[in-house]
Amino acid sequence: TPVYLWLTSATQNGTYSAAPGVNNNATYSPPTGNSGTAWYSLSVTYPVSTGCSAAEPAGQYVTVNAQPAVSFINGNVEVCTGATVTLESNVTGGVGAPTYLWETATTQNGTYTAAGGTNNADDYNASTATPGTQWYRVSVSYAGSTGCNTSSSAGQFVTVNAQPVVTFAGGDVSVCTGATVTLTPSITGGVGVPVYEW
Repeated sequence: TPVYLWLTSATQNGTYSAAPGVNNNATYSPPTGNSGTAWYSLSVTYPVSTGCSAAEPAGQYVTVNAQPAVSFINGNVEVCTGATVTLESNVTGGVGAPTYLWETATTQNGTYTAAGGTNNADDYNASTATPGTQWYRVSVSYAGSTGCNTSSSAGQFVTVNAQPVVTFAGGDVSVCTGATVTLTPSITGGVGVPVYEW
């Protein structure tokens, strides 16, 4: 009957010592509580009477990454209809290439559903065809048995305003010489503070 001892090292060719936990079975479950890379090897020995030599394979590494976290690169956005708005995501942690899903809701804490259009890339082109405010978030998930959780970003809003329209308050004006006339515009739509030029 062989005697097993699992060993670990910080580097492939470093000094190996007994691995933590239950390290004397034919299989071993390395700890994954902290991120980082550790190398593992297995020492197999037999009773002297068998004439069998000890065996120790080359080291094999296990890399533990942090759980994924996804966030927006750009902040909340306010534009006029017809503008191009590209929402960009940033992912840290995880293992391999994530699967993306962009979702939308009418309020920050509302029910999010899959956004229209191409919603499975690392960025998303939000619709600006209709005035109003929509909230967006992006989720990332990982295939296989990596142990990586699905992560969703916080919501970010895109407010779409109507194109600006400027009119005069009141109609045409007829006055006598020397009178004071003040023309006052009325502006609807647009974003931010307008710049006037008479």
